[in-house]
Amino acid sequence: MMKKPESYEEVSRLIASQLKPGVVTNAAISSQELLQELEHGTLRIMPFEGGLLLARQRGTFQRLWFYLQKGACLPSWTQNLPTVMEIPMRSRDLGLAEAARQFQQQGFSSCFTRQRVTRKAAPVEFSPKFSVCSAQIQDLQQVSTILETCFQPLTACLPTKEALEQDIANGHVLLIPHVGVLRLIPGKASAEVRQLAVLPQARGTGAARALMQAYLQRWGHMTNRIWVRTDFESVLHLYQSLGFVPDGWTSQVLFRP
Repeated sequence: MMKKPESYEEVSRLIASQLKPGVVTNAAISSQELLQELEHGTLRIMPFEGGLLLARQRGTFQRLWFYLQKGACLPSWTQNLPTVMEIPMRSRDLGLAEAARQFQQQGFSSCFTRQRVTRKAAPVEFSPKFSVCSAQIQDLQQVSTILETCFQPLTACLPTKEALEQDIANGHVLLIPHVGVLRLIPGKASAEVRQLAVLPQARGTGAARALMQAYLQRWGHMTNRIWVRTDFESVLHLYQSLGFVPDGWTSQVLFRP
């Protein structure tokens, strides 16, 4: 059974104890994110022999992260909320493939598969069909509404209100008012598109391409990455037309009700 951790020090110690040769994990959670989860009381943990489970509660469901040491087996456990998780891997990551198999034995089923596409750093010049701007804090509700209309919160890793506010303040959200949104996470040498959303009534108008073009005008000098569902063929074609190619990473999105 998962429990609420008492302190950041407790969580840090448990994570540090898992960082051993051969460990596999899907955890990409920063210290700042851990602190936020602890502050909001939304983090749950379950250490076990050979690993660690962490869950971030999101209202009616929770997202699951794991650390699994080489040769270890997942324990049986109960959950009080529907649980979703994503396991990124390459073809050679046999430990992660084994972890996915163990979770499926525990009752998780596959929702869909994503693949990652990457574009090498190269400056670009476009003339987007739509006027694209950086979202402002007064656009928060509009941005949130577009994202929630276009994505299933359970599987889309939508940001919390606080995280979205911070992204807007940092200039990391592009907006075509009342049409579409692009949210990104930039790093030092690369950037990643987290969500590209166009309202249903505006699809097929070139709005998604305009958002991507505006994004590449600002961050095209960096390596760019996007995760896209393998069954979204039209979206994948858009990315490929802008220079993105598969880079060998795929991910399984798993769910247990």
